[in-house]
Amino acid sequence: MEHATKVTDEELKNYYQANIERYRTPEERRASHILIAAAASARAEEKAKAKAQRGPVEANQDFAGKFPELAAKFSKDPGSAEKGGDLGSSSAG
Repeated sequence: MEHATKVTDEELKNYYQANIERYRTPEERRASHILIAAAASARAEEKAKAKAQRGPVEANQDFAGKFPELAAKFSKDPGSAEKGGDLGSSSAG
């Protein structure tokens, strides 16, 4: 036999506030990047900057929607380029 218990909104709110740590999850951030390599010269840096600026143009300014494709094409990072620039997640601290 089931017993129904009535709980008020105020009781629910108080219970939640008293046990809030049970319902929290640690904040995480996911990061991606496109690594563009350049030699340590002003000319090489200019070329790298121009290459970086071509990405959004090739994506027709929809950079976020095409980021994985652009990272695979332009990034020189051997660890993340084939993963669309994905560096994974990290938590605070």
